[in-house]
Amino acid sequence: MTTLYMIELALPDPITPEFMELIPKNMEVTNKLLSEGKIQYYTVSLERSRVWMVVEAESEFDAEAVLADLPLSPYMTPTFFPIMFHRNATNITFPAISLN
Repeated sequence: MTTLYMIELALPDPITPEFMELIPKNMEVTNKLLSEGKIQYYTVSLERSRVWMVVEAESEFDAEAVLADLPLSPYMTPTFFPIMFHRNATNITFPAISLN
């Protein structure tokens, strides 16, 4: 059975040039993981000190493996929160219209 994990990632302070160089590759990998459904949501705080994401995984270990794919992973400190569900406005929609 899979579990949803809200993962809070603390970003380094200060942000180093090495970190900045990895951002484009990290976004590429993040977009790939989003399209594959491994990451469901990805949010960066305005002051760029935190990242939050929702990952669906069999275990916390498997959720950690998703993070390990991110090039910036070595620079971020994760905290895992198992959650029951995560909703947003796109989860609440009208049924598709049938043209029949």
